[in-house]
Amino acid sequence: CSSDLASYEGVAKLKGDAQRGRTIFTQQCAICHRFKDDGKDVGPDLAMVTDKPLDWLLTAIFDPNAAVEPRYQAQLVKLKSGPEVSGLIAGETANNLNLRLPGGADFPVLRADIAGRQSLGRSLMPEGLETVLKPQDVADLVACLRAK
Repeated sequence: CSSDLASYEGVAKLKGDAQRGRTIFTQQCAICHRFKDDGKDVGPDLAMVTDKPLDWLLTAIFDPNAAVEPRYQAQLVKLKSGPEVSGLIAGETANNLNLRLPGGADFPVLRADIAGRQSLGRSLMPEGLETVLKPQDVADLVACLRAK
């Protein structure tokens, strides 16, 4: 991934357009992230990244599994009925497990219906955004995140 990131080193020299960045956020990020009252509460709220250095942001965008807090690690739950579901643990009780899926929907599961469960040790965030986002898109997204 580091060779892929090299093509984004020039992002710091590009002038970002916060309005275009907002559109990119809505299209690419809002399915799982919240920022300024927009988006879903699946992954971290992006308000916390506004002051992070550019290299940190690039790593977070293009290598989402580099550093994942345990609460944001995807869980794979195999149901006794056969299907497997992956999501984040949004809540647990003695009888239930509530998975939060990309898009923000909650998927409650009775513990009695679970055949197996494991942490995948990675984020739900997809890898490969470098195939979708051009350097100017990233500059625009960063401008949006840093706009006051």
